[in-house]
Order: sequence, then C-alpha cells, then structure tokens
Amino acid sequence: MTVIVREAKSTDRDTLIDLKLEMNRVEMATMPSSQQLRDDRDLSRAAAEAGVTAYLALVSGRGGEYLVAERDGRVVGCIVWYLDQGSNSIKESVRGRAQIAGFVVAAAARGAGIGKKLMLDVERRVRLRGIARMSLGVVAWNQAAIDFYRRDGFAPAETIMSKALD
Repeated sequence: MTVIVREAKSTDRDTLIDLKLEMNRVEMATMPSSQQLRDDRDLSRAAAEAGVTAYLALVSGRGGEYLVAERDGRVVGCIVWYLDQGSNSIKESVRGRAQIAGFVVAAAARGAGIGKKLMLDVERRVRLRGIARMSLGVVAWNQAAIDFYRRDGFAPAETIMSKALD
C-alpha cells in the first residue's frame, strides 16, 4: 500500500465533495440528539460542494494548501490549511500560525495511518515556511477526532461556545 500526499487537482473535485459530505455526516452522527444546534447542519451534496469551493478560496487567499492522500491511485483523505495571523493579543513572534480548516479520511481507509501521514506532511510544509505553531477546531462531540488530535500533540487552547437564539 503506497500513500502519497499531494496538492489537490481540479480532477479531484468530485472526490473532495464526497469527503466533505462524509465529514459533515460524521460530525452530525456523533452529535448528541439533545444538541440545540442539531438542525443547523446541512447534509446535502450542494452544501458539501459549497464547502469545497470555500476551502479552495480560503487556501488561495490565505497562503494555504488543499492536500490529498492518495493510496494506490485513489484519493482517500484530505486536509486543508491556511495561514492565520491571529489576534493582536498574541505576541508577534508567535502570531502567525497554520490553521487546519478541514481534515477527513474516508471511513474505509481509517486506521491505516493515512491521517497521521497527512498531518505529518502539513507539519513539514508549515515548518518549511518558518511557522512554529498549528491550530485547529473540532466539534466538541467528535471524540474520535479529539482523541486523534491529542495523540498528535494538540491540546485545548480555547473554547468557543454557541447558542441558538429562538
């Protein structure tokens, strides 16, 4: 099994949409039924397509990359990252960071080290740009993702809370 990480190409678009849709569905499936924001999630293919378009615009405008993991010629995962300058309350020497905006490995390919390979490749690319910090957001109920990120050395840095206003 050979896995390579490369920049996404226009010919990957349908697979990227499938992966974005899978990510949305996983996040929804792990959401507790009592979660007040449950009705906010759009699980349509059109929403996933809009998400991929937004990721492409984000990396284009913010110096990032949309990367895919290809195993035996098939795209089985992707990661999106961009440069975030952070707020002025952060010391200037560490203000610039790489922000992971999206990350998913296809269900059939999970557990094979593909996520780790994607993350290591992003870390290598980020270091080459002289950036010393990475961050990401993860929905609070996606324990599998939280566990993966903790094993990879990520730690909580802030809590963002949300409330539906009826």
